[in-house]
Amino acid sequence: MENLNWKRVKENLLDILFPRFCFGCGKEGIYICQSCSLFLTENNLICPICGKASYGGKTHNDCSTKYTPDGLVSIWDYEGMMRKAILSIKGNDNYHAAEKIMERAFLDVMMEDGRFTDFLEFFLMKNTKITFVATDKKEKEIRITSLQLEQKNHAEEIAKKLARIAPKKKEVISLLAKVKKTKKQSELSKKERLKNVKGAFEAKSEEIPEKLILVDDVFTTGATMRECANKLKRSGAKKVWGFTLARSI
Repeated sequence: MENLNWKRVKENLLDILFPRFCFGCGKEGIYICQSCSLFLTENNLICPICGKASYGGKTHNDCSTKYTPDGLVSIWDYEGMMRKAILSIKGNDNYHAAEKIMERAFLDVMMEDGRFTDFLEFFLMKNTKITFVATDKKEKEIRITSLQLEQKNHAEEIAKKLARIAPKKKEVISLLAKVKKTKKQSELSKKERLKNVKGAFEAKSEEIPEKLILVDDVFTTGATMRECANKLKRSGAKKVWGFTLARSI
């Protein structure tokens, strides 16, 4: 009973801190209303190495090496309503929105299982674990009366939401550490982004699971995803699939 009461208090508090308004039309009570959901642009799946079309999101054979990601799934284009939603998660720490959007993302994946077959088969394997891109942001605390909220790693929060909505709850493991301060990728050219993240991550565990899903919020040039997958595979991972809510077009 106490857990149920606390859940209601938490939901009420979230509604106060982050009132639910549709990111498209502003309708109150929901983050993506039924009418606006029709305008969400589903992302065409690509090879995470060359960026060219790939049915199912698998890495092309010609692009694949021992240390590259094995595939990538991004649900939507990073534009319009979805861009607003992700910026709200990143800028306002609106993880309640992240949970609802993640539920919608997984529903889309399940409804289009043909396009996502390879990813789903890998995701649903018993020994597949979930990890996420590390951040170098220092945690800061926001105090509201006796409640303490922490600014968290957005990729980690999305990973947790993904784990919760699996038919059988998945394990989320922190496997990467950010060891070099980097500039914002959005401010750099493609060539600069590659240089910016080179050597920026390290595996922080000697026991790396063989099968991993690597989560981030947005896939842009793929420099970060490729660098993280490289470190994970050099440390023991055999297969790594990338997962992001959106991809820049």
